[in-house]
Amino acid sequence: MSIENAYGIVELAYNSRNFVTSRTDWEGYTSHTIYDRMGNMQAYYSPIQWETQGKGY
Repeated sequence: MSIENAYGIVELAYNSRNFVTSRTDWEGYTSHTIYDRMGNMQAYYSPIQWETQGKGY
């Protein structure tokens, strides 16, 4: 889903439970949110943290 206003376009991505899992702002920075099976937020990665996190496991 994307939202456009005078500042630019913001893109949102959702999981199967309709929680926002990533948000890309008009400057191209993306933040990510990870949820557990119960819908509790487990981790939030700001754009800078996500870029330096690496590939993971």
